[in-house]
Amino acid sequence: MRPQVLIVDDDEAVLSGLAANLDAEGYEVLPAASARDALDLLETKPVDLVLTDLVMEGMDGLSLLRMLVRDRPGLPVVVITGHGSATNAIEAVREGAADFIQKPARADEIAHRLRTVLEAHRLKRQLLHERDRARDQRRQAREREERARRTAALRRMARGLHAALHRDVEALRRAAAELREALPVDDPRRHSVEAVERATTHLAPLAQHLQQYAAGERAGQEAVDVSALVRDFLAGPEFQEKTKGPHALHVVTNLAPALPPVAASPIRLRRALAEMLAFVTGGAGGERHGALHIATEPAESPDAQGEAGVALRIREARRLSPLQAEGLFEPFGVERDGAQSHAPGFGLAQAALIVEAHGGTLTAEPSPEGTEYVILLPARAAAPEGRPARRPAEAGRHILLVDDHDGHRAEAAELLEALGHRVTPTNGGHEAFERLKDGAPEAGVDLVLLDLVLDDERDGVDVFLDLREAYPDLPVVLAGGFAETDRVAEARELGIAAYLRKPFTEDGLRRVLRQVLGD
Repeated sequence: MRPQVLIVDDDEAVLSGLAANLDAEGYEVLPAASARDALDLLETKPVDLVLTDLVMEGMDGLSLLRMLVRDRPGLPVVVITGHGSATNAIEAVREGAADFIQKPARADEIAHRLRTVLEAHRLKRQLLHERDRARDQRRQAREREERARRTAALRRMARGLHAALHRDVEALRRAAAELREALPVDDPRRHSVEAVERATTHLAPLAQHLQQYAAGERAGQEAVDVSALVRDFLAGPEFQEKTKGPHALHVVTNLAPALPPVAASPIRLRRALAEMLAFVTGGAGGERHGALHIATEPAESPDAQGEAGVALRIREARRLSPLQAEGLFEPFGVERDGAQSHAPGFGLAQAALIVEAHGGTLTAEPSPEGTEYVILLPARAAAPEGRPARRPAEAGRHILLVDDHDGHRAEAAELLEALGHRVTPTNGGHEAFERLKDGAPEAGVDLVLLDLVLDDERDGVDVFLDLREAYPDLPVVLAGGFAETDRVAEARELGIAAYLRKPFTEDGLRRVLRQVLGD
């Protein structure tokens, strides 16, 4: 593309001659017969450089130079005049001229001087851009370090809160259960005791959030198409419910068709997306404010300059205040529109941990249309540097996983595979027995991880009893919620190898498997 030069001279012969010569030298020329004409042209056409005569009728070249330096500081101006003197040259340069050319001058010399100015201006712009970029990267690095320190402190606090809550709730639950058993069936005080037991059960989600946040996140190593993941999530029943009814959510999508893959856990990215959308949509049945815009696009990697990345943008019409945005991705709740948000802070904090575990960033940015939430992930096929890759499955044990919840089953399978084990997932007792009949345990099933709550007519304890009868030497670990029910106590008495509370963590699974299998 040819450089665009605006030539300003009130001598028609000089103007046309300069224009012809510079056109022949490879410039695109815009002629102006006065300073006023030049200013009018600059309002409508972009130029790379202004070449102006010094002495002109009306506004002279020096006055034009001052105006351009004041109003267009990034536009280089070269002064050319036949009335040159050392004083004129010094004054023009002092006022901001990039160069001073004395007439008469050969066309090739003028063209060369202009090229020199344009190249110097390009280098200056590049240096300023690199300086600003380096400053931004230093600021972002400081913010990441500060966020990491703050997250570590919050996770330490979450561990302490979880331990205290777990201890106190368990003690309260046991005391209530003993009191209930001691009271006659028709004693009215049983209602109060049962209310206390229900209250301890209601605390289970908070305890799970504390445990999960304290444990942090580990990233998987599967190639994920972010656009496809978003498209599948929006088409699923979990989100489709929000697009129905009197407060139906209107969603506008713009998902890039050919994004580079990211090395990630699709289950965890899906969870991060679910937490973000739960927050911005205001929860089930909440009032909607305008359309929700969701887009994906190629971007620059957040952790390596010049490398490829992927951006997921979610924009809502409501606007967060700077104070709300500052603590948005920290746990223990956020406030919004003067009231407590429906979404627990742990959900958003978990989303941030998931994204950061994949080497990405999660930010909330104000926009003219509301608030935009941006998930930025690096596009790479290998394991993120500094994180251990999964051990080959052959190095671990063969585990039969029984859980009728698709998401929980997939997440447990991923964690077990991350520990190096081979997993056969099934969605209920009947399918588990079909798999066992196909060759295990002699074919190599080492352990059954069995969910307590199943959609079958039989729960996990019933399935365990059948397993023990058919395969008495096959260890079974029962998994369930935070509070142990009477059914779990019964299973312990009947001989389950261990009881594992949800949500699963790698450390928790590793500890139980070592306890049961002796690894």
